[in-house]
Amino acid sequence: DTELARLDSIQRRAIKVMKLPTAALAKARIQPLDHRRKVGALTLFHRMYYREAPALLNDLVPKHKEVRRVTRQSTSQHKNTLVKPVSHTVGHRRSFLPTTVDLWNKLPENIVTIRNRQKFKCEVHSFLSTH
Repeated sequence: DTELARLDSIQRRAIKVMKLPTAALAKARIQPLDHRRKVGALTLFHRMYYREAPALLNDLVPKHKEVRRVTRQSTSQHKNTLVKPVSHTVGHRRSFLPTTVDLWNKLPENIVTIRNRQKFKCEVHSFLSTH
């Protein structure tokens, strides 16, 4: 049981205590913590990718994935797909860079290429809410 899972559990219990119907939750714009973490991570990564973050962070962005041959998988990836860092431990696999690169690669190209950070954040929120 991770600390993040405990936080998510606390949020779910708090929502039950408030006894709000699902429609009211949507109206109150209460998002699950996991969703908010993903939006926040992708927004920071967006700054790193477009070199708007501090230089030390910008340099952590992995290289673009090279397409060596055409396959179903390669044709479904956008041109901004990045190489996911290799992880040898569970701790590293769950850390910011590997998980965020994985999320980044799953975004559609029309979202990844948005330069405006606020618009990107809104589109990521919408995309994650429906997928």
